[in-house]
Amino acid sequence: MKNGPEDINRAIEKGVDLDGTPISKSKLDLYNKIKELESKRERHRATDCMRTRIVRSAHNYFSIDDLNIELEKADWHLITEKERKFFFEK
Repeated sequence: MKNGPEDINRAIEKGVDLDGTPISKSKLDLYNKIKELESKRERHRATDCMRTRIVRSAHNYFSIDDLNIELEKADWHLITEKERKFFFEK
């Protein structure tokens, strides 16, 4: 298996990890429960969801300063204090 988002989704659907080992029923049940709850949550703007997804992933690849530059170029607000503490101060 590969490691792209589609590969991860397929692995979860099959109930196996990327290395082929089974994912426990309790983990799959909790994942599916949260996924269903999240699917019912009302959202107001796709762009807000996009920014959240970007910050969640980009902190692995960018420094806070570089990410702020990228966010500013894309006309999004910069990293908040809460995001800074959660993603960049580990």
